[in-house]
Amino acid sequence: MRSVVIACGLLASLAPCLAPAQSAPASATLAHPALGSSPSSKCPELHTADDGAMAVVVFRVSPYGKPSDISIKTSSQSAALDEAAMKCVARMRFQPAVRIGDAVPVESWQQIGWRWREPPAAPAAAAAAAPAAAPVAPGSTAPALPPGDQAEVRACTDTSGRLIGDPAVLRSSGDGAVDAAAVRIARAGAGNYRPRAGGNGCAQLTIRFESR
Repeated sequence: MRSVVIACGLLASLAPCLAPAQSAPASATLAHPALGSSPSSKCPELHTADDGAMAVVVFRVSPYGKPSDISIKTSSQSAALDEAAMKCVARMRFQPAVRIGDAVPVESWQQIGWRWREPPAAPAAAAAAAPAAAPVAPGSTAPALPPGDQAEVRACTDTSGRLIGDPAVLRSSGDGAVDAAAVRIARAGAGNYRPRAGGNGCAQLTIRFESR
């Protein structure tokens, strides 16, 4: 018999895993990178976008051009792209807004959309490259999982607490069956995630399987 341990607690108490977001305005001005802080130098795997399937990141820009309170305004439906886009913004500096009349730099909310420069390899291709699992001989049983097998899964929700796509495996256990089971468990907790005010949010769950 196998038991399941979730680092954030039981599924019934997953709500606290999602931290409240900073309140962001409904609209924000288009962000302009500062001189010497181009997206191609700070995050070459991404490029800016203004339409289609993209991750729109909203953030506060100080009078000195430093971003803070970074969050996803519109999810790309890819947890990996959403996370990469937020990390990219954190590494950059931006042109601050200026006060009309005297051109004094002021704090403002800005936003920018991101896409992958080259789409990641398709899961099917990765699966084809992986070695096939050894078949189990008739009449025998598959070996039991060693204690402590675990996978880290990321589950993202919208402002109503509903899952945005399937949970994604952040760190594999090395066993496809364990990873798939961890994703199913994260998906099953969909009704217990707490909505995140002001934008979408993500929780990282460590799901461990123990043999009994």
